Amino acid sequence: NTTVCTANAPKSQLTAFLLSFFVMPTGAANFYIGQNGLGGAQLALFLLTFIISYVSCCIKMCAKGSSNEGGKAILGILSCGTGLISLLIGLIFLAWWIADLVIFANNQRTTGNGCPLTSDL
Repeated sequence: NTTVCTANAPKSQLTAFLLSFFVMPTGAANFYIGQNGLGGAQLALFLLTFIISYVSCCIKMCAKGSSNEGGKAILGILSCGTGLISLLIGLIFLAWWIADLVIFANNQRTTGNGCPLTSDL
């Protein structure tokens, strides 16, 4: 494994930490270190949250423009439901972000091929 680690360009702990701190939802830190599965999961969850939030806003706009009281009630319930889902996913992101920061700060994550990050934090 040492041969593989020295042959590849080393990945910086500081860079991974900063990417996680500033753009965690995109999975950039995990893509940077070659943990593509984790990065893909973060990106997919981010896109799902964005889509759900967008749908929630659209539902709210439809409810405001509706003249049908029954329709307004149903749209209001849907809007609250999608809002709660977005909130839940946001809380998951917050926990994941804090966990990533702690993991990168303590240099506890390896690259995609199992090599340690260059300790420069």
